[in-house]
Formats: sequence, structure tokens, C-alpha cells
Amino acid sequence: MQESTSPEGTTEGWVPVFAATTDYEADLVRDRLGSEGIPAAVHSQRDHAFNLTSGDLARVRVLVPAEHADAARALLDTPPVSDAELEAQAMAADPASPDAYDPVFEAIKGSAYYVPLLISAGGNSGSQSSTLIIRGMAVGEIKMKDW
Repeated sequence: MQESTSPEGTTEGWVPVFAATTDYEADLVRDRLGSEGIPAAVHSQRDHAFNLTSGDLARVRVLVPAEHADAARALLDTPPVSDAELEAQAMAADPASPDAYDPVFEAIKGSAYYVPLLISAGGNSGSQSSTLIIRGMAVGEIKMKDW
């Protein structure tokens, strides 16, 4: 399916608000717009086979619906957070908050891979068992110390 592109650079009602030469930079911008409720999509014409970073074969654009273009450009034009603001946020952070990496959570998350195995191996009783275990973990009736 070929997309229709007009001479103004719009693609089926979407307009470009940001251009980059890397996919990950465009992904960051798309996610930033999405966090503010602005729908966005990455349109990459980058030729990954030759890893070109200049010219038409390296174009990566972030597109938004035409009705959100002004809001998206205004958001992207806001100045970045200063070092002083970052430091103030860091100093205001709660030192009692949980770590970003929690080994207990990682163990629980890893055990989720075995749920389909339990369900398929045990038939109806496996399905019921896994449902009870998952529910118990979710409501706190089952803890890691119980294992």
C-alpha cells in the first residue's frame, strides 16, 4: 500500500513537526508528544541497509494530525529543563521510595513466563491453580517468603 504525500509534506492528514536522522531521536520526540496526549507517529525513510545519515535516504520525521500541529510545535519549542531544576527535583525526591530495580519484583515478573505452561499442562485444574496463585499475588495473600 503506497501512502499519499502532498507537495506540502503532509501524509494523509498528518503533518511533520520534527525531523531527525536517527530513529531513536524521533522515537523520543514521539513519546514526549504522546505523554502530553498528542497523537504522533514516526515516518522513517532511512535506509538501514547502508546506514546513511544524510540526504533523502536518512529522513526520519515525526508526524501529528493537522489539528494537533500547533500544540505539538509549541510543546517541542519549550526550553529544556535546566540543571538547577533537575537538581531541585532530585533533592525533593523521597529517599524512602523503592529502587528502580527491585529483585523481588524481577523474580515475580520472571515467574509469569511459566503461567501458560501451568495452564496447558494441568488442563482445568492447572487453569484454576494459576488463577488462584495470580490472584493471591495481586491482592497480597501470597508473598515471596511463602515460597
